[in-house]
Amino acid sequence: MQYNYTGWIFGVDKTTAEVKTVFITESGSFAAPEDGTFQGGGGGAGIWQSGMGFSTDNPNRMFFVTGNGLGHENQELPASGRSPLGTLDECIVNVRIDQTTGKLSLQDYFEPYEYISLDAGDRDLGSSGLTLLDPATFSGGSVSRMGVTVGKNGKAYVVNLDNLGGFKQGSANGDAVIQTITMPGGGSIFGGVGSYPLEGGEYANGFQPP
Repeated sequence: MQYNYTGWIFGVDKTTAEVKTVFITESGSFAAPEDGTFQGGGGGAGIWQSGMGFSTDNPNRMFFVTGNGLGHENQELPASGRSPLGTLDECIVNVRIDQTTGKLSLQDYFEPYEYISLDAGDRDLGSSGLTLLDPATFSGGSVSRMGVTVGKNGKAYVVNLDNLGGFKQGSANGDAVIQTITMPGGGSIFGGVGSYPLEGGEYANGFQPP
């Protein structure tokens, strides 16, 4: 690691400029310790998203996507996206926004089943933010709110915004997402997903809901 690229989110009072809340993507006993220098320390899971902003569909929650890290708290053990996780590397993250205090807390997440190898190969998920699909146009089965992200691993993940998928919650310990699309050639993707409903609303960057 060449520098500390841990993701931090600050909530600032618009009137007083006071910092009201802080959320960090790598914390707890599994996070790599910081040594205070530019060249070392910190756990990773930076939030860069190729310049995309955070996503939100109501005042109570916000979504973002993280890059590679070192903590690996989940190791290879399946985990619910609703369970606490201090090392949010390679994750789509849903944080709750407390409307009274402004405090942010982890509400749900998705972490690809191969996240450790993605970390090792610098093929991080966080090279894009999460694009929210218009629920008035895009839906499938019982899922009414969906999002899409892409990564340096050459995959696009279509997720249920109300149940992102956790870690290894799918069939045979795979990903519990709506659909995974592998890009031709498997090249890295830097940038956001765009959606176009066409006449009748069926596709979002090649995705066709069931």
